[in-house]
Amino acid sequence: MFFAFEQRDPNVATMAEFIEHETQRMSARVAWSRYFNDFDVFLCPANFTPAIPHDTRPFEERTIMTPEGERPYQNQPFWISHASLPGLPAVVAPIGRTSIGLPVGAQIVGPLYEDDTPVTFAELLADVIGDTSVRDLANSSIKHHPGASRPGVGRATMRGRRRRVGRG
Repeated sequence: MFFAFEQRDPNVATMAEFIEHETQRMSARVAWSRYFNDFDVFLCPANFTPAIPHDTRPFEERTIMTPEGERPYQNQPFWISHASLPGLPAVVAPIGRTSIGLPVGAQIVGPLYEDDTPVTFAELLADVIGDTSVRDLANSSIKHHPGASRPGVGRATMRGRRRRVGRG
């Protein structure tokens, strides 16, 4: 790693910048570790939209239509950064389809070094929600926890633990 800093490249962070970024990454990892003391997994959207039709325009010209309007294609990494920044295991599980048949997924993030936890939760989730190949989420009977401050916040147990599932 240190050889990368021997010849200065203006496109590469300085050693001080690298250390600061690594410190921030480790701080995020510590925060997630505290979170996973109380929760088995963190559930959040896989993306801010369901699957999108393929777009052949140049990357920088691509946009995605959302209920709030068009968004730049490069805004998509927001939800994956929850897991990728601290290096946490994550999996996306199918939870249904839109009214026009596009798949919808939920991202399941697990504790550091517990790669099996999000996979196991995805398997349990599949047992609970069943076949998602035909479910229209707009007309679904799946409801959020009544005490939740926003849709998707609820409680669950996994592998006999008395812990909760956090959702973003």
